[in-house]
Amino acid sequence: MKKHAIPVLAIIGLAAMMVANPVSAQSGADMNVSIPFDFTVDKTTLPAGQYEVKIGSTGSGVVMLRSADCKRSALTLTNSTYTAKVTSESGLVFNRYGNQYFLSRVWTAGSDIGRELHKSAAEREINRAYRLARNDAQVQTVAIAADRH
Repeated sequence: MKKHAIPVLAIIGLAAMMVANPVSAQSGADMNVSIPFDFTVDKTTLPAGQYEVKIGSTGSGVVMLRSADCKRSALTLTNSTYTAKVTSESGLVFNRYGNQYFLSRVWTAGSDIGRELHKSAAEREINRAYRLARNDAQVQTVAIAADRH
């Protein structure tokens, strides 16, 4: 029972941080995006569709995705990532392995700081298989623009 209580408490704590301290360091970091393929965030696979993306304060590192119908969601911890110049568009970046997509980074227009997700165990395994195969199969990066609100 103790083993399951810690992850549950961690998720509740993260959700509370998103509500109590929403987007303080990255104001306007909420965005809407239409994703045309099924994709994975951490251990959660989400179907193609319309999503709202919320980025917690820079210090929290929390990113939440929620489907437009509020039936599906994913919450994950991220690290800060930087770009040499300020991004002009908000958007999501996915790593594509064949027909599998994994959310990799989230960028907010007007900022040179983005959020980078940790590779899940499933993505690391697929990535390793691609490297071992040493064939023409390449990991592709797919970017999807988002509308800020």
